[in-house]
Amino acid sequence: MNTVAIAYVPVLHQGYLHFFSQLPAGTHLYLVTPDVLKVLGPQFDYLRRKDVLRSLDVLDMAVAITALYGGKLTVTDLDVHTLTRLQQSKKTIKTLIMPQEDVSKVLADSYFADVSVIYESIFLRWHRDNVAEESAVAHHRSLEYEQLHQELMGLARNAAGDSFDWWRQVGAVLAPKRESILVACNQHTPSPQMPYVFGDPRSLFSRGERLDLTTAEHAEAAVIAEAARRGIATMGARLYVSTFPCPTCARLIARAGISTCYFGSGYAVLDGEADLRTAGVELVRVK
Repeated sequence: MNTVAIAYVPVLHQGYLHFFSQLPAGTHLYLVTPDVLKVLGPQFDYLRRKDVLRSLDVLDMAVAITALYGGKLTVTDLDVHTLTRLQQSKKTIKTLIMPQEDVSKVLADSYFADVSVIYESIFLRWHRDNVAEESAVAHHRSLEYEQLHQELMGLARNAAGDSFDWWRQVGAVLAPKRESILVACNQHTPSPQMPYVFGDPRSLFSRGERLDLTTAEHAEAAVIAEAARRGIATMGARLYVSTFPCPTCARLIARAGISTCYFGSGYAVLDGEADLRTAGVELVRVK
């Protein structure tokens, strides 16, 4: 057993097909089953709500993938028994390839800690060439990345990588004065993968139009709401975001009394900049 791939594949879309096509010939592909998700814990309850996600049965998915890649891949459903057997024979696995997502990371950490794992991104990222469209924010000051609290800004940027959003992946870290930090990324509700089932309403509009019509909760709003849920004061807190806030989030940041907003890149619609300045929020660009 040289190369093994493990993936949770609820539906087929171009991102997954690209993932399969990039696997080396002879790879044994294991498809995660619902009973394995149950063993992994309640954190994956959202993946088991098939009446919402409308995911295909694993056996049907195996048939579909075999029909497309049968000459290249061996496809097997990964139930609890098979997972245990695979773990026991993990020394024979030369390379384990998995999509870069939450299920993969928990499986690797829990069952294949000693195996060399390659994480591949399978989600479609519809990024436009928007470098020229972004307007520079008239920030108060700039900091080199090394000069900033590396851990906090690094957490924000890493959190952005956990987002399933097609358009933008944004991470945010809220650092209150006397409380633990809060971390979040922009995610769709009620399930992060909803756009891959029903589509994303944002795709019907051009960038900057009808920002209110979305099924996504923005990262900045998520950390501020979580602070409210826990009874944590946001007055005077610092906020680290990988991308400059949208106008709606900017107004929320201003209202929350956040003192400083550290950001990495500009946003195409910067109407909220004036609200932040009026509220006395210091804007710091992290290079």
